[in-house]
Amino acid sequence: MINKKGCWNKQDLTRRLCHALNIARQVVEQLASEGYRDTEESGNNVRPEKIISETAVLLLAASSVANNEKVRAEIDRVARLLIPHARGERMRLVVCLEGSLALDYALAHVCLRRLGYPDRDFDALIRLSLQSQARGGRERLPHRVLEQELTMRLWEGIKPPNAKRRQRTRSAVNQPLEPYVR
Repeated sequence: MINKKGCWNKQDLTRRLCHALNIARQVVEQLASEGYRDTEESGNNVRPEKIISETAVLLLAASSVANNEKVRAEIDRVARLLIPHARGERMRLVVCLEGSLALDYALAHVCLRRLGYPDRDFDALIRLSLQSQARGGRERLPHRVLEQELTMRLWEGIKPPNAKRRQRTRSAVNQPLEPYVR
């Protein structure tokens, strides 16, 4: 809703954000454990890790207006529901077994940590996984490399080794533009 001055109504924006956070809470309650499987259309399936990570990213984005009591309360409510999923046995196993995907699976933990819900044991587990020989065992597309760097920056401001070099050489940003010919 836009007011007479052409600005968004802050109360309406708060209401909408709280509604989105309420939906996120319901999604975590109903889908974070098992995800969603559509028996008729497999393209509609959603893995629990995606639900957990995307909800955590939403919470982090919403935290930019966490000075609002209603928003802060909703963030806290969803975060507390998300913590057991983001740091549960399933996530711990994947972080340990798939070192090259550790940051992908740790994203929800990293977001929760930034929101003020730390877990030193999970941090230590990620560090160990990132120090393993398997940490580089998977080729990454350029946008996935950038996602990993973002996760590292969110986590502790640590940049992965040679991240800038990888970005420069693998990213389309460093490539010449293809001329558009009709």
